[in-house]
Parts: sequence; structure tokens; C-alpha cells
Amino acid sequence: IPVGELGLTIRLANTLMKNGVYLLGDLASCSAGELLEMKGVGGGALARILEVLARFELELEPEPDAEGGAPTAAVAVS
Repeated sequence: IPVGELGLTIRLANTLMKNGVYLLGDLASCSAGELLEMKGVGGGALARILEVLARFELELEPEPDAEGGAPTAAVAVS
């Protein structure tokens, strides 16, 4: 499903596409940290992304730990 059809704001969808995130699967393969590094994606946008992913029973990729080892749990924003 294209990100432009997920019910996100046009601005957020455009930001994601500008950063190479075109499909729902692309979005689910991002971590919260990767999304927050994108210009135009803040806490509110991240919360909306998490809501959209939850509708499809998907989550963001977990964050890798600081030492490059096993990933830690995904960040939840409320």
C-alpha cells in the first residue's frame, strides 16, 4: 500500500517518500530513530505512524542497541 494512501497528512507522506519510504512495508522496516532523523518527522508524526501501523498489525523495526548488538524494543509514543 503506498504511503500516500495510509491516511497520513500530505506533508508527512511527502516527507516519507522524499526519504525513500514509498510503501507500507518500507515504513514498517524503519526504526523510530530513523524516522525521527527525517526532517519534518517529530513526535506527533511518529505517533500517527504508529497508529497507522497498528491498524495493519505492524510495528516499527526495533532500535539497535548503542553497541551494535541485539535490537532493543521499539519506541512507543503516546
